[in-house]
Amino acid sequence: MRQARADADTLIVKTAIHEDSGRRPVYVVATDTDILVILIGRARKGTFINLLSPATSKIAGKIYNIDTIKSSVGNASKSILFVHAMTGCDTTSALKNKGKAAPWKMLLKNSELREYAQVFNSPSSTREDIATAGEDFVKRIYGCEDKSLSIDDFRVQAYRRIIRSQPVTGEFDLGLLPPTKSALIQHSYRAYLQVNINSVSCTY
Repeated sequence: MRQARADADTLIVKTAIHEDSGRRPVYVVATDTDILVILIGRARKGTFINLLSPATSKIAGKIYNIDTIKSSVGNASKSILFVHAMTGCDTTSALKNKGKAAPWKMLLKNSELREYAQVFNSPSSTREDIATAGEDFVKRIYGCEDKSLSIDDFRVQAYRRIIRSQPVTGEFDLGLLPPTKSALIQHSYRAYLQVNINSVSCTY
């Protein structure tokens, strides 16, 4: 029995990696996708770790072999914690109406986006590097291809585009817009911290 002093998901993954001797399978029983993501991002190649998602009255149980998943995505597995933290997890805010599947597919197809993940994976990245990589990545999620355009300027463009396409009702959902630059910088710092907490905590 172990008690988590901070993030329980990180302790669960750390324990599974520690128990993975390579001689017998290790099963983590959980329904939390955060645990699955951290395992994919941090377990070694050739791992014997599996995640068992128990069945419910409506959903069949599943077993996820972590090594099989890591092999299927190749080196992109090093970027999964970045995408997970930037798009929202237990400790970071989500981007409204922006899920994880589309950004993940974009990253798999685009090597430049994976460079942003490398910034977040490096413990020596500067604040400026983190802020720039986070801003460029979020702009791409919202469909901005112009690197020279700041997130605030793109936010204005997005607002104009939305109000032109929607009927006038007197109400506007600000959550549909990209975050402001100031908010995005803080979000990027928090995502960077989360990625590196998992990286340090899960290394033996």
